[in-house]
Amino acid sequence: MCSDGGVYMKKERKGRYPKATVEFSEFTEDFESKADGIELGRSYKYLDAGRLHRFISFLAHNVIAPPIAYFYSRLILRDKLIGKKKLEGHKSLIMYCNHTEPVGDALAPHTFVFPKRAYTVVHPDNLALPVLGKLIPYLGAIPTPTDLTTSRRFSKCLEQCFSDGAAVVIFPEAHVWKKYTGIRPMDDGAFSFPGKYGVPAFAVTRVYRRARLVGTRCHIYIDGPFFEDLSLPRGEARMKLKEEIIEQMKERAALSNVEIIRYVRKEN
Repeated sequence: MCSDGGVYMKKERKGRYPKATVEFSEFTEDFESKADGIELGRSYKYLDAGRLHRFISFLAHNVIAPPIAYFYSRLILRDKLIGKKKLEGHKSLIMYCNHTEPVGDALAPHTFVFPKRAYTVVHPDNLALPVLGKLIPYLGAIPTPTDLTTSRRFSKCLEQCFSDGAAVVIFPEAHVWKKYTGIRPMDDGAFSFPGKYGVPAFAVTRVYRRARLVGTRCHIYIDGPFFEDLSLPRGEARMKLKEEIIEQMKERAALSNVEIIRYVRKEN
């Protein structure tokens, strides 16, 4: 047994599922981040126009990320992608994903949309990660704003991404819960972007399945496109879009037939 940051984890017997049980108090708990509230500051550049940044970013997207993403996604997690063709024919788009793999969730979208550029909206605390925190901006990480100034630049950054024909990846559950097989509550504000920027939305759901021979593998379902209902007031249209996407993700998540880590709510 081990205790980490107030999280109780019990190891299960080897060879059986679940492999471990985690206790939680709220669905908003963060089991991964050790950072203590990163502030971006007024000097943070969302889309650095410098030549060196653009050159490294080009290499990261076109040369470094694709083979790493493919290897990790297909050979380590054994991802099986279902519905990729639904993304075709859209210049720019938003993908809403459940968040259950710390590394795999960040890499997998590069295999969905390549050669289209994939940007991922992340929590600012990710910038404090050793080594990786300095590299993820080159791979397309867009940290959420921490004040009014960065909020304006964040909006302009998304506008530029969509104008360039890119895909933007959002994890509206916010924090990663390893191997979780359900769909957690999602932030309302994350679903304002399709209507605001006039782009289609897609639901991307990672599902855990027993492999045919041994172990487990992931099925990743892509569903959509979903559009904001222009006949409704903006607030109602956003909530309707959110409900449609969540219901689709819950339907897919129900296809999981193995529970690797069991999450149990603590009793009050």
